[in-house]
Amino acid sequence: MKIRWGTIFHDAFEVGVTLKFLHGLIELFGGLFLLFKAKMIGNWLFYLISFELKEDPNDWIGNYFANLANYLTVEQHLFPVIYLIIHSAINLFLATSLWLKKLWAYPLTMILLGLFSTYQIYRFFLFHSITLLIFTAIDIFVMVLTWLEYKRLLLAQNQQNL
Repeated sequence: MKIRWGTIFHDAFEVGVTLKFLHGLIELFGGLFLLFKAKMIGNWLFYLISFELKEDPNDWIGNYFANLANYLTVEQHLFPVIYLIIHSAINLFLATSLWLKKLWAYPLTMILLGLFSTYQIYRFFLFHSITLLIFTAIDIFVMVLTWLEYKRLLLAQNQQNL
């Protein structure tokens, strides 16, 4: 049985675009929720953690969540929330455009994912977040699949014009 790599890459591209769309929705709703409810979440989190910190003030996990709660109760969270909302809007727009097979969307997707990946790598070196590294790897994988799908569509279009 012969492996059809073109079909496998196309299917992987479709799954990747769908996952980017779903990730964009989650980011959008999460960003909007944090924009309007971050202080409430921070207060609630601090309330839950306070009991643990009274028992053990040196609890590493408790202090981590206490710092997170403090971060959410002050207005420092505005930049990440705005970044989240903008990133999600771009992902939703690009995924929709790719689903509609708009040829201009393929190079734009690769450029924007490259820019986001570069920024995420920069942030990784500042904060050492494994989550950022995982999302960057996924973005790079989707970039490669987007390139392969773009080449496939251009080839199909050229064959139709002959």
